[in-house]
Order: sequence, then C-alpha cells, then structure tokens
Amino acid sequence: MSAPTPPVPAYTVPFSGWSAQDRTTWSADSGTCLIREEKYVQDFPAFATSEEAAKFAARLQKSLYTQKMQTVYTQPVERSGKWGVLASYKYTTGNEVFKVTQLYLSEGGKLRTFTGSFRDGALDPCVNDMLSFVRYLAN
Repeated sequence: MSAPTPPVPAYTVPFSGWSAQDRTTWSADSGTCLIREEKYVQDFPAFATSEEAAKFAARLQKSLYTQKMQTVYTQPVERSGKWGVLASYKYTTGNEVFKVTQLYLSEGGKLRTFTGSFRDGALDPCVNDMLSFVRYLAN
C-alpha cells in the first residue's frame, strides 16, 4: 500500500518569493504579505451582470463598516465571464492596522474568497504582487 498523496494547494500563487503555509495560505518570504483562499459551504449566487454584483457590493460595504472596518471600498469585477466583488478596507487589531483586499466569487453556488493583507505602511515589493494577484489574477 502506498502512502497517501499530500494535499495539493487549491491555488498556486503565480510569482516567486512566496511560500505555502498550508493548503490555503501563502506568505511572502519577507513575512510582510499574506494571501488566503477560502471555500465556504455558504450559498453564494453567481452574478450574471455587473448590476447584480454592484448591489451585493453596496450591501457588503455597509456590512464591513458595521463590523468597524475603515476606508471601505467595494466594486464589481469580471472574472472569466462571471461577476464577483472586490473589497478593500483597513482592519485594526490591537495597535496594528492592516490593509486588506478581498475578492468574493461564486464557485458552484458556494462562496469562495481570496484575501490579501499587509501591515499598513509596509514598503515591500510583495505588496504590489499581492494586490495584483487578488485584483486581477485570482479566479
């Protein structure tokens, strides 16, 4: 009997200088940036139009402000002929402030997110890589 195959990450981050932390989390080798992919059992409809995605984006923005996030922006985004929502906001924990960019997608009617974060004010090349990945490449 052969040993079980180790789990393969759900997505491989497409640039060098990043390492897998587990099946769903990658960090820049500098430790400054983090990307996490999560798949939920929560129902999440696919948006057929940018207008449908914009309606969800407005509700999401309100919800994030209610959760005490700061400087919240949301917008519809198109991925391979489907619509999702991109959110960016600041999150404070203790005395630290993090900038977060999060992509909300529907996969088989379930919620799938890609979340990138870094400490506010961080100056590291990984920030641009992470933002580009979540904003344009993740799907």
